[in-house]
Amino acid sequence: MGNVKYQPPANGLPTLIRLHQGPLSQGPRIKVQLDAGKPDRANTVSVSIHDPAVVEGRLASTFAGSQYHALVKQFIARNQALLLLHAAGEIDDELRDKLERVQP
Repeated sequence: MGNVKYQPPANGLPTLIRLHQGPLSQGPRIKVQLDAGKPDRANTVSVSIHDPAVVEGRLASTFAGSQYHALVKQFIARNQALLLLHAAGEIDDELRDKLERVQP
């Protein structure tokens, strides 16, 4: 099982996202970094793959409903099936080549 860092410009998003595998108590999620600086887990939010309107984390109120949140929801909508397969551990290395970018 592996976690994947998916960086701009490959993801079409302005910042790094992390795709996690394995069981998570709150369900399959992606971690979204909120600024384009050096990777910093303290500056992230967690977005549900099943329902991208669900955002958790210390900075959730800043992110939820933002323009960036709309882009992340678009990314999840385009790639939801692949993201769920990755979260379940059914695909790994081939994920990066199959994900569709979003257009900001």
